Amino acid sequence: MPPIVSQLVKIAVRPGFSLMSAEFGALRSAVKALGGREQYYGLCTTKEDDLLWVIQWPAEARPIADERFQDELNALDRNGAPQEWFLPFQDDALPREALEAPVCELCYLHQNPTVARASIAASLHKTYTDCDYALGAGGYEGGAWSTATNDERMNYYYLGWKSREHHSAFFGTEECQAELRILMPHMDAFGANFVSFEKEGTGL
Repeated sequence: MPPIVSQLVKIAVRPGFSLMSAEFGALRSAVKALGGREQYYGLCTTKEDDLLWVIQWPAEARPIADERFQDELNALDRNGAPQEWFLPFQDDALPREALEAPVCELCYLHQNPTVARASIAASLHKTYTDCDYALGAGGYEGGAWSTATNDERMNYYYLGWKSREHHSAFFGTEECQAELRILMPHMDAFGANFVSFEKEGTGL
């Protein structure tokens, strides 16, 4: 499968925003015209004024170079400044299971600038692979993780769950907590959004 860059966009939408708005529809159409392969979008279930939009681009393409697209994207955000991260994956199938799961968790860990990445690299990866524990228990749907190319200290995990309850059950396990105890002292920001994504053009 071909490599991709996954553009994760977090947009602070205005009150009354609809996923079916003409403005957002025009942006999704622009992505198609610019060569985007797949699009997933939805409102955060815990903070409904946050719109999460994931665009899967061929590895060689970046929408950031298109000024008109960026201007229209900025206009959709009530602060005029949506947050964006560019996350490379070696295979376009890697994040798909998470994005198409009933609940997608977009979890981030942002490293403190003083920490040497090599010292926590194993724990950054094990935090993801430990989800196999939940896979065996029947609640984890799959996923992937990546480090942003526009912020080398930002690590994003795309994790798919059958339900929020399955996520909570895994989060409480000793396997998960052990790695978090290692990582948290080295992070200056962390958090997660939960979304039930719609896939552009499919009604998923």
